Amino acid sequence: MKSTGRLLKAAELRVSYYPLMLIASLAWPLYYNTGPLQYGLFSYTLQQLSLFALLQSIDTLSPWRKLKYAAAGIASCYVFMVHFNAFLLSITSMNLYESLVVLATGGDFIYTLEEAGFSTGLIIAVVMLMALVFATGGAIYRFMPAIITVKKKAALFPLLTFTLCASLFTAEQIINRDTPGFFWRRIYPLYIELFSTGKNTLTLKMDHSRLTGDGLFASVTSASNPKNVLVVILESFRADSISKDLSPEMAMLARDAFASPAYHTGAIYTSLAWNSLLMDSPAHTFSQDIEYDRLHNPGSSILRVFRNAGYRTYMAFSANMEWKGFHKRVNGADSLIDNYYCAYLNRTEDRNLIDNRTTARAVEWIKESRRSEPFAMILQLDSTHWTYYADPEHRISMPCAGKDVNIAALRNPADIELLANRYRNSVRQVNACISRITGALKDKGIFEDTALVIVSDHGEGFAPGMIGHSVLHDDIKKPAFIMRLPGKVKYASQEYIADTAIFPTLFDYLGIKVTGGLLRGRSLLDPGYKKKSVLSFHGSLLMADLTSVEYRVLFRINMADDLISFTPVYATDSSGRIITDTESTGWQNDLREIFTR
Repeated sequence: MKSTGRLLKAAELRVSYYPLMLIASLAWPLYYNTGPLQYGLFSYTLQQLSLFALLQSIDTLSPWRKLKYAAAGIASCYVFMVHFNAFLLSITSMNLYESLVVLATGGDFIYTLEEAGFSTGLIIAVVMLMALVFATGGAIYRFMPAIITVKKKAALFPLLTFTLCASLFTAEQIINRDTPGFFWRRIYPLYIELFSTGKNTLTLKMDHSRLTGDGLFASVTSASNPKNVLVVILESFRADSISKDLSPEMAMLARDAFASPAYHTGAIYTSLAWNSLLMDSPAHTFSQDIEYDRLHNPGSSILRVFRNAGYRTYMAFSANMEWKGFHKRVNGADSLIDNYYCAYLNRTEDRNLIDNRTTARAVEWIKESRRSEPFAMILQLDSTHWTYYADPEHRISMPCAGKDVNIAALRNPADIELLANRYRNSVRQVNACISRITGALKDKGIFEDTALVIVSDHGEGFAPGMIGHSVLHDDIKKPAFIMRLPGKVKYASQEYIADTAIFPTLFDYLGIKVTGGLLRGRSLLDPGYKKKSVLSFHGSLLMADLTSVEYRVLFRINMADDLISFTPVYATDSSGRIITDTESTGWQNDLREIFTR
């Protein structure tokens, strides 16, 4: 008490440093516009006032100079992180935390950083940059003017400001917790949410059960309609890229195919989409699935059905199949892949060259195939992966962005259009590869004896704030989808299609009987097929989007143990108008139906 009394008799106030930091922390709207959010900006301002008033209190009341410099350095690092988050949000609509979660989802975090181009040297550089920002903050603080005062009120003013602002911040969140759009405040950089759920939160039980082993698949029958199967998985291929100008071969295939615009991906992130397509597992159980597969190594239930039905299985990938351990996970302990090829050599090689090798191997396999033995071939083409790659003869959309394009610099439509042109050229590259493969089927005389599926893991965005595939937008949720089943009419239903329907439909078409419950989805050929809504997860698994004919709802996601919680952020009707009463949409029943296996 005596030391506090002595302190308050002569307090040093650096009254300019923390007000300067406060102004700097609120300056991001100069380049990043969040749009109007009721009470949101008021709450964010209270948060910033609380933080800097607290730091000012530490500076004013602490007798330790090292602590004062440390607080100043923390303030400068915080301001830097605010602007870094605003910068990320302005480009991809993901903040830093969500971006890191995406990179770390279900796998080796360091390895994934390297795959994304973040080398060890770059990580060290970032750490050094933060140290420099910290030191710069301390240096600026050192030369800021100071006031020596003996007035207790002046010394206690920042502490009172902190108490008042923190109380108002907490009260505002409590009062508005259940208002529409409350959880949309994530678009404010480094905004602190005191609550992660609301009164409308729906919590469901996740099904982590895995159906494994030949014993469970013993009931699988041979095909009564033993056509060959070719499934081509594309990367970042938009639905509207299937056109006679960009992809004439694919457009021709789509004319008499199941090419429904109602197809939606289960997740807008490659590994999550692969988990659903190749492993027949939900996107949101990805991390648990990886751990289960490491222990039990059951392999893909899709490939197990093909093998038990008498098919030879071929798999050729352009992407690195060791990423997230997918090769081992799909193959399983029983080696379900009869013929395997991965053209990937290293991250720096142009992906069109890799696709050319994958295509050449696929053509070779087709030429060597025996008519008496049906095959199931799964290919993956990667040229439409950012930053988009094409052979010289396919670079028709010009001018286009260069290989070293910096998406952080793409702020205006003209620059984004250059990137889109580069993407269009990569679409032509993929179309050429598919044309070579279908040409090989025709040369072999088995084109009309082959069921063909072309599907992408997700789409791609080309607009400010949604470059790439980090936003739950239709351009990204609705990727390319073609299912050509010789002898079947074009799919004309208005029902939604999810990735879980692809292989059940193929097995139904081939006449392979699969006991109910072995696969998650239902066949599109089933007269009783009905799907009124579809759920798509964000790559971070922190958000999800439920779409139906009447409405769309964006959710905040929380997962713990075997439970998953959906908290509505906002809802719109079919015309895009905001629905304030999310309960009226009936989304709870639709979600329950989706989660009922």
